[in-house]
Amino acid sequence: MKVEDDELEMLLYVDDDSVRGASGFRPVLERLHDSFLPRPDELAVPEKPAGAINGYLNESVLKALDRKKHSVELINDLEKLTVSLVQAPTRSYLGIQIPATLAMKVPADEIRTLFVDLIQILKRPTYGVCRLGAHARALHQAAYAQARRTFYTSGLYWLNFFGPDEIERQGGPALANNPIAKVEHLPQGLLIQVGDDPFYAATPEGENKLKQATAAMPSLRKEEPPSEPTLITVNGVRGHLDDDQNFWVAKHLAADAELDVKTISKLKRLVGKGSPPVKRVSVLFSRKETAEKNRVTLAQEGIGVSYVDPETGQSREAQ
Repeated sequence: MKVEDDELEMLLYVDDDSVRGASGFRPVLERLHDSFLPRPDELAVPEKPAGAINGYLNESVLKALDRKKHSVELINDLEKLTVSLVQAPTRSYLGIQIPATLAMKVPADEIRTLFVDLIQILKRPTYGVCRLGAHARALHQAAYAQARRTFYTSGLYWLNFFGPDEIERQGGPALANNPIAKVEHLPQGLLIQVGDDPFYAATPEGENKLKQATAAMPSLRKEEPPSEPTLITVNGVRGHLDDDQNFWVAKHLAADAELDVKTISKLKRLVGKGSPPVKRVSVLFSRKETAEKNRVTLAQEGIGVSYVDPETGQSREAQ
């Protein structure tokens, strides 16, 4: 993929419920309003038609956040901008995607400043990253996936933030001792920068520097690999029953495939079956696109929908 066809993504995760509702997200929205980002003109929330808005601080946005909608998306389709605000039960998430062609017009220092400001506004994010999305995913598959580190990341990109918990998981204080990268101590944690701008990463020299900086990260204590979940059969359906009696059924389908009515009905009837009885059914799709395609239909039947994140190998709830 050409760099111009990529997108700059800025992702921040908070592993608690400290950011909630309009009051929690309003400082974030105010900072985005004052940034170089285009103004969103469309609001998208689950199971409702998209609505028109006129900026980050539109009353409809604040009301959607106060109603604790799991996912609130602010969109400018013309400028190809998407801002996602997620309030999961034990996690909050801020995701910003803008086209690389727009990011190329913005000084790297201005992008970096926005990233650092958002870290400070969120107060205690666990992990954050700013990078070219498609390039980062290709780099992960080619170089990082073979040496898994933690749930959040197995390697470094342009801007990387690690809160206290993630610092500990990534090797402790030694994480700050990286001779290849620029390391800055923030009140909230560590900011590690590799290269002067996000586009340097897409050059051969920049990609090599990312690999060198990743190799310089501290070694992690080796742990026994987690055992594979035990598969059982409930009413003719093969799956895994977790400790919360949620029955997980794996599905590997084409990106645009939809589960048929008969299959959905069969999955729905699993609740209450088995020993111990199934309390909830969730489908784990191998593709994000398939999960998103089936999310609304399955959610209407009380069935959970997740997918396998190709970067972390962990399951993520479909939005």
